[in-house]
Amino acid sequence: MPASTPNAETAVQTYFAEVRAVHATGAGVAETSYYPALFGLLGGIGATLKPRVHAVNHLSNLGAGIPDGGFFDAGQLQRGQEQDVLRGQLPSRGALEVKSPAEQVADIATGTQVARYLDLYGLVLVTNLRAFALYTRENGQPKLLEHLELAPNAAAFWTLLRDQGAQAQHAAPLAEFLTRALQTGAPLR
Repeated sequence: MPASTPNAETAVQTYFAEVRAVHATGAGVAETSYYPALFGLLGGIGATLKPRVHAVNHLSNLGAGIPDGGFFDAGQLQRGQEQDVLRGQLPSRGALEVKSPAEQVADIATGTQVARYLDLYGLVLVTNLRAFALYTRENGQPKLLEHLELAPNAAAFWTLLRDQGAQAQHAAPLAEFLTRALQTGAPLR
């Protein structure tokens, strides 16, 4: 199991603080208001990896819809005059699907939206902000590779975000899980 770096754990602590702040306003939307915090977390974890992994929000539609994000390793970044050469490439570390903390990750993962993403991208990180699960496809069905749940429901998640001790207990496991998830390569097609 790869150990998390102090920077990865700091990214998790920042994620907790930012999600808590958005929720505390009472003005956020159940899913998209939390994207900056989530992409900050994913970018922070990705920055600790070799090769570095970049989280890109809202991928263009390549025939399966528009995933909430995708993960590209440093070798996929467009450089110089080659910009058109790499347009439309698939993210080497898979796609991302995000839903509200009120939803269950397993329900999200077995839906038609994630099925389309699995068909195209081969690997999907599914989250409801309080749980994270990495899925691939096997025999035409979603296959869970690994998951981590911070809280069993939305109410417990909001309680966790008010408890510094609980957050500290979850920082390293979440950083380690996301480190492994972002290092997992999508199956070649």
